[in-house]
Amino acid sequence: MSKKTKTDLGTCYMCDQRATTREHVPPQCLFPEKKDTPDGTDYRINLVKVPSCAIHNLSKSADDEYLMAILVMPIGNNDVAVLHAGSKVLRALVRNNGALVKKVLHKIRPVEVDGQPTLAVKIDTPRIYAELEKIGRALYFKHFGKKWVDQVFVATASAFSEDPNVNKLAPMLKELDARLFGGLPRYGENPDVFFYQVTPQEALPQAAIRMVFYGGFEAVVVKKMDV
Repeated sequence: MSKKTKTDLGTCYMCDQRATTREHVPPQCLFPEKKDTPDGTDYRINLVKVPSCAIHNLSKSADDEYLMAILVMPIGNNDVAVLHAGSKVLRALVRNNGALVKKVLHKIRPVEVDGQPTLAVKIDTPRIYAELEKIGRALYFKHFGKKWVDQVFVATASAFSEDPNVNKLAPMLKELDARLFGGLPRYGENPDVFFYQVTPQEALPQAAIRMVFYGGFEAVVVKKMDV
């Protein structure tokens, strides 16, 4: 089989449409720009890219910005998240006549977490999960060279959620980490922003993918099991 040329990217990682561009995975906006880092660290080196159609790349920039604004919030994130929140995310919030502010700070209210005062916001959970699913499918495509055609389940556990059903996932994810991902390689050139792990395909009916953002927000994407 001949190699694809630069103008022939094959089909999109998400659908059967012809790919017209390459999408950053995760979205490039999640990675701080060099101009915003005090020591000149470049967090945008060797970013993962996959072939994509316009619908699954260029048309979802608003979703990417929303994901970025939400992922920097969780308690337990590292200093890179704080840096990003005060630079790139802040600029995005004040742009577009405050439209992103209204979406991110919708129904904001004070709460306590582990006895410490903080703020809780209303999260558009389906929107966040849809973005995380796309990232998982893109990483699967990059890792195995084929589309992830199965229905998948996205699990997260984060300190910004007050949903008891979501919070119950925290110990489950820790157990899942130890059983499925313990000792497996971590992929990603900028682990302070993002890294991922993938189980061997023989470990499950399909691979499971663990994604960690800013050292504190974790999501697992796995094939839905028939019941």
